[in-house]
Amino acid sequence: MRHLEKKEMRILIAGLRYWGGLEILRGREVILREREVLLIPSDLSDFVLSLKPYYCGIKIGDLSSKKFHLSLEGAHLISKLSSKKKVFVNEKAEMLVLYGRDVFGNSVIDCTRDIRENDEVMICNSFNEAIAIGRARVSWERMKEPKVVVENLRDRGWYTRECGTR
Repeated sequence: MRHLEKKEMRILIAGLRYWGGLEILRGREVILREREVLLIPSDLSDFVLSLKPYYCGIKIGDLSSKKFHLSLEGAHLISKLSSKKKVFVNEKAEMLVLYGRDVFGNSVIDCTRDIRENDEVMICNSFNEAIAIGRARVSWERMKEPKVVVENLRDRGWYTRECGTR
């Protein structure tokens, strides 16, 4: 585990800006475990790094050489603070999304107006909780069309579905 280098920090900040989530860094330190981006309280940073634990903190995403990939826990933290890149679904769609299904336009309650076709988006329930990360197949203006409008990439129900199969 280590602190991020300047280039890695720039990639992380650009990614958090995309999601409107820079606020989650306040009072926290970011450390890297291989490609995993972990968030820990600032006052524990030096202590944690001196212990060299196998794992610590909350995984908010992964870093590739050019992009930050938000995790579901990162989305959960950001969803309450941000008003960017969100699609809100009704209760029936929430259940379907947690079973790995895509979002149809007739299930969309609302969405933010910054969504373009092919953008990654947070799929949120009516309580503004991120339940999945998806890819928009249409821009925000067409989000209520009667077809698949958001492809489910990863959702909070995955663990429940896959836990018994391994």
